[in-house]
Amino acid sequence: MTDIKQWIDERGLNEGDYLGDLCKSNHEYLNTGKSIRLKPTNRKNGRCVCCKKVQSDKHYAGHKEQYFEKATKWQNENREKASKSRTIYKRNKRRTDGCDLREDLTMWAAIKKIKKFPTVLDLVENEQKRYWAEKRKTSEGKAEYQKNLYETSWRYNFMQREKNQRKKSRLKGNYVEKKSPEQLRDRFLAFNNCCAYCNKKLIFSIVEFDHVVPTSNNGPDVLANLVPSCGECNKDKRDKDMEEWFKSQAFYLEKQLKKIKEILTLIPSLVKE
Repeated sequence: MTDIKQWIDERGLNEGDYLGDLCKSNHEYLNTGKSIRLKPTNRKNGRCVCCKKVQSDKHYAGHKEQYFEKATKWQNENREKASKSRTIYKRNKRRTDGCDLREDLTMWAAIKKIKKFPTVLDLVENEQKRYWAEKRKTSEGKAEYQKNLYETSWRYNFMQREKNQRKKSRLKGNYVEKKSPEQLRDRFLAFNNCCAYCNKKLIFSIVEFDHVVPTSNNGPDVLANLVPSCGECNKDKRDKDMEEWFKSQAFYLEKQLKKIKEILTLIPSLVKE
């Protein structure tokens, strides 16, 4: 039960209430010696607000289940009415504005779920992923995918070529180290995407990495022994001493030789020469 004294003190006087004579139950309001009463009807004094509250609490305590069923029924009825009203309103509005196509409604619903609108590049990449995912289910499609990846992805290109070169060097009995595609890319960028010898502009698909100390002369297959090279320079140098060969070329530059030596010393070789 509610503490009636605390309740009436917090409630106070509402519109239509007044302070009247103290009721029989002595429901006094703020030590005024009076009770808060409702607007009088056929009696001298209006009914005491506290007495009405006590009576309603007793009635509710004895009929809780009935009140709960009534409230639940009212909520369900009003929920159905509200749902029907919204549906009717939407239908009428669509008829007034012009009925939309089902395809448009489906598209708008899908757009609402998208947190970020894809760019043209995102759409192309997603389409490519779907295409190759279906294509790679066969052995021929898998080979075609790897070939395409080798031609379009510098990371996959460098990784495969490094793997093949490491295998050849190991068969020759030379010391080898695994080099990541990022390390080879950085070595290529250190020479401004050019051949380290003739300074010819190169792209990742045709760049070769020359061993300064040839692998045929027990040169280690390590990053500290590699420089980017064009196919012509790499083929002409072969197993010759780099410095002697470079000085005999028409494109020889002393500052370029110095640059090669400086870059090679940034990562010292793990093999004692």
